[in-house]
Amino acid sequence: MKWFHYVAVALVFALVVVFAVVGFSEEKKGGLTFEDFSIVPGFNGEPAAVDFSSYPDAEKFKTRISEGAKEGPNFAGRYTVITWGCGTSCQSSAIVDAHTGDIVVYGILSSFGLAYRLDSALFIVNPKENLPEEDLINAEEFSEEHYPLGAIPLASDYYALFNEELIFVGRYSAITGGERTCPSSIVEARNPITLETRTFSGACLVPFGWDALES
Repeated sequence: MKWFHYVAVALVFALVVVFAVVGFSEEKKGGLTFEDFSIVPGFNGEPAAVDFSSYPDAEKFKTRISEGAKEGPNFAGRYTVITWGCGTSCQSSAIVDAHTGDIVVYGILSSFGLAYRLDSALFIVNPKENLPEEDLINAEEFSEEHYPLGAIPLASDYYALFNEELIFVGRYSAITGGERTCPSSIVEARNPITLETRTFSGACLVPFGWDALES
């Protein structure tokens, strides 16, 4: 009956994500919390060697990723987040499964760091406590009408790791002081690191750092 256990766990986590997103409103203007996505760490032993077959392009950073993975899990129970610089105010990151060595997520871009915990599935890109206050002086340049897609400098993106994928659950805007509205629209964008192209159902669903493509 193991399959039933896995299905039950998946359903429970899915409900947690739904309720957390619904709660990302007035009372959650400060952002979702790690406790909203708490899990029990369950990894023991030595981390597996990194398997680059899932993302062959990641071999460009083989030494950095391999050395980082050796440090063991630091996120969502059994995963290791590894980050390296990619230019001025640019960080690139990967998430490795310490049990299998698989790279489950690659090409995560940020300008103001990440926030994550071993006992939580919540993953924050550009956490609000890291956003530079001096940039708020020019906030009028980044109004709702003029936000550059995938390159919002004054917002924190919230994700939850589910089924080895980062699922978008909300965005905190330093300009509005809460969640940014997301009008429905079809947007195509590309990750400049992996060159992966995806279609999104709203501009605010485009991950930070991705390039919007001409429609």
